[in-house]
Parts: sequence; C-alpha cells; structure tokens
Amino acid sequence: MPNAIMVSASRVLSRGRALGIDFRVDHDQLIVSGPSRHVGALLDEIADVESEIVAALQLVDGALAAETDPAAPQGLGPQAETLLRAELVALIGEVSVLLGETSRPAAVQAHALREPLHAIPANLAFFRDCASSLRAARATLAFVGALQLQSLGP
Repeated sequence: MPNAIMVSASRVLSRGRALGIDFRVDHDQLIVSGPSRHVGALLDEIADVESEIVAALQLVDGALAAETDPAAPQGLGPQAETLLRAELVALIGEVSVLLGETSRPAAVQAHALREPLHAIPANLAFFRDCASSLRAARATLAFVGALQLQSLGP
C-alpha cells in the first residue's frame, strides 16, 4: 500500500524533527534517538514506515556524500540538512501520490537533493501546503460522495 506509506513517511519525518528526534541510517538500519517520551510516542508510526524513511535518508546521504565540499561553509549540521532534505523528498513523493501520478517524480526529487540549503525551508512549506490542500480536497470528495450515497438511500 505505497500511497499510505509515502504520506506517513513524510509526516513521521516532519513530526519527529519538530520533536527533536534524530533519524540516521547505519548499515541499512534506522537509528532513532531523542527524548524518550517523544520517540516512544512515535515508535509505532516509525516502525510502519521504517523502510521508506531509510530509503529517503540513504538517497540524501548518497547525494550529499557525492557533492560535499569539506571546505564549504556549513549553515546546519550535516544531520539536520539530511533530515530536511529527506523530509522534502518524502513530501514530493506524497504530493505525487495524492495527485495520482503513477511514477515518482524522480527529477523533482533529484533537484531537492541538489538545491541550495537556503531554498529548502520555502520548498518544505510549499510541499506541505500542497499536501495539506490535496488531503483536504480528497477528504471533501469522500464526504460529498458519502452524502450522495446517503441521499440515494435504500
């Protein structure tokens, strides 16, 4: 059920980051650390989408490792940048699923891996708004559909 998984992965990354939870991958294993009460509260959700979170983090880690210039000034620590980019990749996937696209928008996700760090917050806000609007539209359509079925009655 990839649709629900992509939606959940972006939400878990976003919520976890907001709660001070750190996500990283070590030898294909997801490592989660942070305040125990927050990690505990998200543990079931993290477990549900672990493979998607690992894939997003590995994609970002691979891109950053290939393009990192050790002499370049760093605005954020590498872990914070990785989490922001992973969240953006997951949100792009979520929006594509909500739009009913049959394939992942690889070119847009690849751009998320290369874009300047200063552009990430605006893009996160944009894709969060898109995902929220699309979810609301889907919920509205489902509600209207249910009302129409009720009005037809038995």
